[in-house]
Amino acid sequence: MKGRILISQTPPMSSSQMERAERVIRAFSAFDGEKTGKVRTEAMQHLLQSIGTPLTPNEAKEFVTDADEGGWIDYRRFVLTVMFAS
Repeated sequence: MKGRILISQTPPMSSSQMERAERVIRAFSAFDGEKTGKVRTEAMQHLLQSIGTPLTPNEAKEFVTDADEGGWIDYRRFVLTVMFAS
């Protein structure tokens, strides 16, 4: 579990942090057509290269490496991990 933050180990979130996390999670859910809570790793890489301050293809790949679960990313876990890593 190198580099991963377990949700059960994250510190408590303020209500504003939780609202922000939920907005980002809802945005990712738009790309989850089957409502599984996961998106394809390639789709996440594409999103990271397209929104906000775009990442290069190599940066996007590196960013999602630890979150990749057999070609899929649990976007709720991903969002919470990124929020607590910053």
